[in-house]
Formats: sequence, C-alpha cells, structure tokens
Amino acid sequence: MPKRNCIMAIDEGRKRVGIAVTDESGEIAFPYKTVDKNIAIREILSVIRERDVKTIIIGLPFNTDGSRGFRYEEVTNFARAIKNRADVELYGIDERYSTEEAKDVLESYPGKKTFDIDAIEAFVILKRFLNNEKTYPV
Repeated sequence: MPKRNCIMAIDEGRKRVGIAVTDESGEIAFPYKTVDKNIAIREILSVIRERDVKTIIIGLPFNTDGSRGFRYEEVTNFARAIKNRADVELYGIDERYSTEEAKDVLESYPGKKTFDIDAIEAFVILKRFLNNEKTYPV
C-alpha cells in the first residue's frame, strides 16, 4: 500500500483544543492530546512537523437546523491562523452532536481514562472525515 500522510483533526474550544491524528496510512484514527487554548497553535504546528501532517480537519459548529453556530467565525479564524503558518490542506466538518458521541466513546471503555473529552471529540471529527462525511471549505 502506498504511504499516505498523517491526517489531524482539531476540536477547537474556548479553553482547550482537542487533537486527534491518524497513523501513517491515513486510515486509522487515534485521540492524541488536549492542549490549553493559549498554546494550541504552537502545539498544533509542532505535531504537524513531528507527524508530517498534510491535511487538517476542524470541527465546525453548526446549529441543529444546519445554520452556522455562534462560534463559527471564531473557529474558522482559528483554522486560518494555522493554515497561514503551515503548508496543509484544511477542511471543516460538521461537529454537531460530537460531544454526545465522544461521551458514548468514553463510557464504552471502562477503566483508566487516557484521553479527556476534547481529544475524544477530535477523534470523532476525524472518524467522520475518514467515513467520507461532507466537508466544508475553511
């Protein structure tokens, strides 16, 4: 199988940012880590270099009716700040109900919680992308 590059997903929050990545094949998703919002761009750029990320997916906040959520512009501005500093393709994906889905993931794995909810939400966003859900330009 030809080598693909690692794909990263980001769940951007007001206080913390969740990060998920794929393996080198670009096919298997993993929660990676959660970082403080104040250092998030620096940490994301570091992961891009370390893992040779060429594609980033960011969760976009849509309302239940499909309209843009109140944080939509804030999230897309964050995404553009990353794109301006890194040579990556960047796509948005609908993150509606990702928190609920992430909570279900956490509940389905009893025992020690290695990752917190933010990294799991990024994992959910990444899985949606890998499952070919609709993407949006950022």
